[in-house]
Amino acid sequence: MKFLCLLLLIATFPHAAPAIQNQPQIEVLKFSWRKLPQSRFPSAKQSQEKRNETIDASIRAEYEQEKPDYARIRSLEAMKNHGAPLDVPKAADKAYEYKFKMRNTGSKQIISLKWAYVFKDAATGNELVRHSFESKVNVRPDQQKEVILYTDSGPPMVVNAGAIKKSGQAWDESVIIEAVEYLDGSRWAKE
Repeated sequence: MKFLCLLLLIATFPHAAPAIQNQPQIEVLKFSWRKLPQSRFPSAKQSQEKRNETIDASIRAEYEQEKPDYARIRSLEAMKNHGAPLDVPKAADKAYEYKFKMRNTGSKQIISLKWAYVFKDAATGNELVRHSFESKVNVRPDQQKEVILYTDSGPPMVVNAGAIKKSGQAWDESVIIEAVEYLDGSRWAKE
């Protein structure tokens, strides 16, 4: 009887929740940023704008005809409005590259990361700029991976002369892992 009561008591109390993880179990091995060289080729957005200008010129020319071909005009407008967008974010369209190399030190496969590249004033430690990114990745336990993203956002526009004098560098830079999603559906987020 005592055994049955003990068993019922154990069954009715909620089981202890697993311990919340304080760290993302990711080791940042190295990180860097760079300004990308300007491409002499037009970006996808510029190509799309040029295509639309050509279509608009054809539409205007058709309206100026003595007898406009309205079927052709509708066709050109459909081509402009429903054409596949050419603007796909690629390195050629962006001005800066941010990257870091990481190692999954945990026991779960990582499928997604939220991370930030942070610039701090080297003299005061005040945060100047934070670029936040989201990356789809596939990193098994104990595997290394380089994560690269392209953006138009650059480093801080202000440099503290005292920081350069004190530490020899304009900024302190770091990569901060803000959230991790694992293959099993679990997540970790910085508090």
